[in-house]
This record gives sequence, structure tokens and C-alpha cells, in this order.
Amino acid sequence: MGEDDATRADMYLVFECVVEPDLKDKSLHEAYGCADPIDIVNELFLPGEVAGIADKIMKLGGFGGSVEIKN
Repeated sequence: MGEDDATRADMYLVFECVVEPDLKDKSLHEAYGCADPIDIVNELFLPGEVAGIADKIMKLGGFGGSVEIKN
């Protein structure tokens, strides 16, 4: 997975999980001229914000951080 793939994955995660603002609102896509709906993520957030939001979503979902495995 290259850097572009990871960036696209973060964008997709943010697009699917953020509820406010409604990133799936077609009128919002039209207002920003987004041919691909996921592109709205880069229109509304800075690249560092996208990565931070994606990281927070993953942590809230139980992924990331240290995991303790018991026998």
C-alpha cells in the first residue's frame, strides 16, 4: 500500500464516518465542484486534519494503541 493509497483510505474513512457536516450531501458536492463525492473531504479539511480525524475514528473503533493479549 503506497502513500497515495493510505491517503485515499483515510479520505474514505472520514467520508463514511463523519456525520456532521453531512459529507454525503449532493448539494455540498455540487457547491465545491466535486466529481468524486469523496473529494469533498479534501475540500473541507486540511491533509493533516484528515489524517487526525481518521486516526481518531480508528481509535474509537478499537483499533490502534497497545493491545494486551492474554493466554
